[in-house]
Order: sequence, then C-alpha cells, then structure tokens
Amino acid sequence: NEEDRKKLYAKYDFQTPSDQEAHVREWLSSKAGMPKEADPETGLQILWYDSRYHPTFMSIFSVEDICKHIPDDKSDVCVLEEPEHLNWFRAEGDSWTKKFQFTVGIVHTNYKAYAGAQVGGTIAAPIIAEMSSLMVRAYCNKVIKLSPVLQTFCPEKEIVCNVHGVRGDFVSEGERRARCAAESGIDTSIVGTRAYFVGKILWAKGLDKLMHLEHFYRKTTGEYFAIDIVGDGPELEEIRRAYLGRSTANKALISYERGESSGFDFDMPKTIREFRRTPIPANFLGRREHYEFAHGNKYKIFINPSVTEVLCTTTAEA
Repeated sequence: NEEDRKKLYAKYDFQTPSDQEAHVREWLSSKAGMPKEADPETGLQILWYDSRYHPTFMSIFSVEDICKHIPDDKSDVCVLEEPEHLNWFRAEGDSWTKKFQFTVGIVHTNYKAYAGAQVGGTIAAPIIAEMSSLMVRAYCNKVIKLSPVLQTFCPEKEIVCNVHGVRGDFVSEGERRARCAAESGIDTSIVGTRAYFVGKILWAKGLDKLMHLEHFYRKTTGEYFAIDIVGDGPELEEIRRAYLGRSTANKALISYERGESSGFDFDMPKTIREFRRTPIPANFLGRREHYEFAHGNKYKIFINPSVTEVLCTTTAEA
C-alpha cells in the first residue's frame, strides 16, 4: 500500500509494479552497466508478488504463495536469498523443494545477533535461531553461508563461500588509485582525510561502537573526528540526536527535513546520550548511491564499526 511504499522507497513514488520495474531496468542499464540484462525481452525477467512491510520486524513478508507465479517449465533450480527470512511467514502453497528440482539458500544476515541486541534478546535470539534453522532445513537442498560468523543451520547441507561481488565501478576506481600510487610511490589520489560510514541507520549496525570510538579519539586528541554518515533507517532521529545533542538548532533541522510543524511540540528524549554538551561532528546525509558520493578524492577513511556483519559489501566497495 501507499504507506508501506513511502517507508521503503522514500522519494521513489512507485504507483505500480511496472513503475518499479522500469526504474530497476533503467538502473541496470545506466548505473550498473548491464544493458543486456536490462532488456525486458531478452534480459532479466521480473515476477511480482503481493507482500506487506512489517514495522516490528522492519522487513517485507509475502502474503501469497510465490511459487504459483513461476511457470513449471522454468522451475528447475532456485536460488533463495535469505531463505530463513523468506519463509518465516509463509502463505499456503507448494514448498520450494517440491516446486523446484534443486533449491539453494544463500544466508547473509545475522538475525540471531540482531535479535540478541534488542530488549529481551536473551529470549528472542535462541527463538530466532531455531526458527531460522527450521526454515533452512525445510526449504533448501544446499545452504551457502557468506561467512562463518553465522549460526549453524544444517551442518550436512551448508558450506561457507563468498558468492557475492561488487560493481565494476569500484574495481575501476581501485585500479586508478593503484596506478597513481605506482607512478608516484605513494597514493596521492586522495587529498582529504575525512571519514565516512554508509549503511542502514540502526544501532545494530555498530553506530554505538562508532560513538565509543569517537569518545576514545577525543580522550586521546582532545577533540572528536568529523564523519559523514550516509543512509536512512527507523532509528535515524534517535541516533542523530545521540550524536549531535538535543539542541534547538538540531530539533529545528530535523523538523524542517521531515516536514513537521514548527510550533511548540515537546519531544521526549530517545536516549540519555542526546543530552551531551559537546556534539560529535557527524553529518547525516541521508540516502546516497555509494559510488556517486564516495568516488574521487574526497574520502580517505571508511569506517565499518559493526562486529556482527556477515559480509559487509560496503567494506569491499570502499
């Protein structure tokens, strides 16, 4: 529905699946450099199914049988991204292993760690882990874990292998910087020293640990280091206040960006951190395309503060 779409896609106002498909194909052609795959006739074929966004889980779940949309003559091998997540809430219908000759599940999110970090995590984490294990066992013939940091799902079925990659643009940029370093003896392609983080804005992504790093740096040098934080998420306002402090200027900025009323509106504090006297110089830049804002000579340091990430693609890109 419209409310779900606004939460998920923000500025992209997709009214129909066709609108979204056109956007995906345009991105494949112009940004990813994959024009053949973008061709609707001979390239990637996209099927759509009904689903809903669940705020509690901050995830999308199907509300119908996905397998019914897939023609029988196309049902040979199936690759399920996040098979545990895809099947936690499953509509009635054929199972993946019945529909397909062989089903491979690729697991790349540490849901057990995410659950353990929440209130009541000591109870929720083992429940999530067991549910995930049951889903993987039931619906996969083979399981690929992107990293050994993930829990054990089904020992006789699983292997650890990195089957993901990054866009060629990042490889080309790395080659350019390597040439600069080879020609001059040092990497002179970057003139700045500014740091940045990119990812979903959640405490679970390590932004609390980044704050601890800022405090340690200040204790050592006498000041915080500046950082650009790129991304969006349901905890954006809470984290932004924790970094910048609960000031009139900061409240006005948040209200302006979110289109809220400028009248008096008492807002309960999210955390005690927002009462800090000295703000951390963090710029929250919202959603940006990683390559478009980070390539060139602006940044020298990328920070990934999470200790629960499975295989952080942004780290590989950086």
